[in-house]
Amino acid sequence: MNNLSPQPTELTDNKLFQGSVRTSRTCLVPDLVPQYLKRQNKTSNLQIQTIKKGLTYGGRFTRAQAIQIAQRLTYLKTLKTFFAYLYYNMQIKPMDRTVVYVCQALKRYKALKELDIECMGHHCFTPEGKFYLATALARLKDLESLKLIISNPVSVGDRQIREISQALKKLRNIKKLYIGFSYFQRVHKAGLDKICKTLLSLRKLEDLEFTIAWSQNSLKFGAPALGKSLPNLTQLKRLRFRFSGDASVSIKELSKLIEPISKLKNLEELSVGLATCLRIGDALLFRLSESLLQLVNLKVLSLYVGRSNLATDKGLSYICNSLDKLLKITELTISIEYITGFTEKGYCGFGEELRKMKLLRALNLNIVGCFGLSNGSVAGIANALVGLEDLKTLKLNILDCIGITNDAVKKLGMTFPNMKGLEQLEINFEGCTALTKQTVEALHEKLVKEGNYKKLSVFFPDPEE
Repeated sequence: MNNLSPQPTELTDNKLFQGSVRTSRTCLVPDLVPQYLKRQNKTSNLQIQTIKKGLTYGGRFTRAQAIQIAQRLTYLKTLKTFFAYLYYNMQIKPMDRTVVYVCQALKRYKALKELDIECMGHHCFTPEGKFYLATALARLKDLESLKLIISNPVSVGDRQIREISQALKKLRNIKKLYIGFSYFQRVHKAGLDKICKTLLSLRKLEDLEFTIAWSQNSLKFGAPALGKSLPNLTQLKRLRFRFSGDASVSIKELSKLIEPISKLKNLEELSVGLATCLRIGDALLFRLSESLLQLVNLKVLSLYVGRSNLATDKGLSYICNSLDKLLKITELTISIEYITGFTEKGYCGFGEELRKMKLLRALNLNIVGCFGLSNGSVAGIANALVGLEDLKTLKLNILDCIGITNDAVKKLGMTFPNMKGLEQLEINFEGCTALTKQTVEALHEKLVKEGNYKKLSVFFPDPEE
């Protein structure tokens, strides 16, 4: 799912940046920012990390510094891109005025094109539950890209979600929207229905990412709500959704999300993430495969399924049979985590279908904690990869799979040098306890000697370290 920690972005003055020793991230130097903003008349890109003092992320700002930075924004004449990270520190009183100053500064930039707001704790809301950002968002009529992440707001419920929806409805020029909610304790059907219905008013929306993580009833209410809106979002070209942390959802509720995907004929990129959902079985995978077959323009596909005891080789075969029909796929990510029902037969069948995807240029295969993955499974997948002549990037993460031994590593050593077109290769065997460090090191040396990679990484931590 998504990393909420600050990410570096371009600024017009490199003096504002310095490396963070603790996190090796790029961060703003708090003391330089106010002076820098004061002498600037205009800028197109600005990242402000209003981080609370004492938090371990890079770019620590005190409350006073954060307020000063927000006030200094008044010196800027133009601003097109704005990033703000409003993190909550449990050691500081819950309600803080920092976000108020940021919102007041935003109101004057009506030409803003891109807005990225990530909030943790109570920062988005007043003690009475009023959504601070609502009035600021309502004025940004030209906004084309919005990323709104709200995490761990203990007092937030359906009323606050409806207020967010009302603010979003006024942004008619939005083309790219990312909404992320995590650790919500009191969000129910009414709130999620409202925000998903709001999507229908965004006629220019082409890129949608919707995430609900570790929130009560996230799948039970969120999946049907989003699924109800999808058939009318036919203009979408990129759709990414991820639900995690809800084990009580039924197949019927999940189907209401999966089946409407088939209506999105213009979709070029699809990412489906269903984690910690114990009800995912062969029937749901069949419905997913049927929806995939209708997406004739799909070029990028990512499937993530985790922690289900009901899925078997039959369900995996449904997905495999749909892959070879998607002839335009150039990038594929498959993530399988802690699913015990997939066996060597299923993985080998998956490899055979991979062989047919001749246009594939990037493959990311993540298999975690799957006991059914054996030496034969790895060999079957490796043999299929040799036939992908256009493949440029391969990331193979086999983690916590105790069924593979040194023989599987040796098989990869004989296969990868034959893939002449491969430019980037990353392999990770972390947690595979049956492997030895000497064998993995021998694989790395062989690939360095016989391959011609622009980027090569083979990772296997020493069990004794």
